[in-house]
Amino acid sequence: MFRILALAFALALAPASIARADVPASSQRVVSAEEAFGGWLAPVIGALERAGQAVYPFLQIDFNFAEGDTRAAEAAVRQMASQAGIARQSLASVRAELEAMGPFSHPQASPEQVELSRILLRDSRQTLDNMDRMLVDILAFGEAFARHDFQVMNQILPRLENSARALIRSQATMIRARQPLAAPNSSQYHALGGMASMYDGMATLLESDATFDPAALEAAAVSMTRSLASER
Repeated sequence: MFRILALAFALALAPASIARADVPASSQRVVSAEEAFGGWLAPVIGALERAGQAVYPFLQIDFNFAEGDTRAAEAAVRQMASQAGIARQSLASVRAELEAMGPFSHPQASPEQVELSRILLRDSRQTLDNMDRMLVDILAFGEAFARHDFQVMNQILPRLENSARALIRSQATMIRARQPLAAPNSSQYHALGGMASMYDGMATLLESDATFDPAALEAAAVSMTRSLASER
């Protein structure tokens, strides 16, 4: 599970060519709604990427120690908890930035741009909340492990599994935040849509038997196929 998540974050955090729409205060040129929207998106994308980078070290922890090697297990859990504590500090500042942002505003803003900005802010804030809850659970798991409190550990493990799905879904949020920066008729725009749908499908595949939704998986597959067919 952790190796899949690490690959997902590596793909989502790969450098992207994002054109900022910052305009010097001295410039008299009128900034179009499209340019202004790109400028509004840039800090949202940056916040999501910094949040992903804060969690990424946790996903790199190697749990492949020999069976019965309790020292290695204890060291791995301590490292995991330490990384979670550091990541929470980084996430706190990123969350504050997103909370301070308002929806996109421009005299010529289209209803679609305004609605998309609201959705992106909502999903981005939810993504960071999910990350923070996961880190809180990791810290609690580390404390329970140190006490050899297996009852508490078993209570936390299902929540960590849910967090894994939430983290994969966060990749779709990051990619969809980048998508409006590409021209709607470009191959990049459709390729990004396909990647976002792929992560939706990956998260659906990780659902338990009790909550698995075949319709959600089918919807992700159809969306991905359509996007990639348009990209071609």
